[in-house]
Amino acid sequence: MSGNKKIILPSGKELEIGIVSFSVGMKLFKTIAKELKNVKIDAKNVDFEKMFDKDLSGEQINFFKDIFATLVASEELENILFECFKKCVYDKTKRVDRDLFDNDLEARADFLSICWEVAKYNLSFFLKNHFTL
Repeated sequence: MSGNKKIILPSGKELEIGIVSFSVGMKLFKTIAKELKNVKIDAKNVDFEKMFDKDLSGEQINFFKDIFATLVASEELENILFECFKKCVYDKTKRVDRDLFDNDLEARADFLSICWEVAKYNLSFFLKNHFTL
């Protein structure tokens, strides 16, 4: 199955994202769902149509903070993302693994963008008929 996706990261480096196996993709999906199940969403305080506007309310800021902190703090999510990274190539030739982020500070600066793009791409196949990512 082909379908690798190439994107340009904020550093200007290219990231090629490969599609993970169904089992790894499901583990990613389940891990994110497990981590986010305790994030409180108060529909009366979050205007979903305007949630990405530049002028966020305090409730919206806290909502995004809770999502961000919950996901970044998850060792389980970190581990499954590194499993997904095995299908990725950074800057045309570099494997995406822990050594990359230890040895290349520019890659380390791209870390969160890499996590977001890899998760978004691999989850998109599960959500394609339900949501737009």
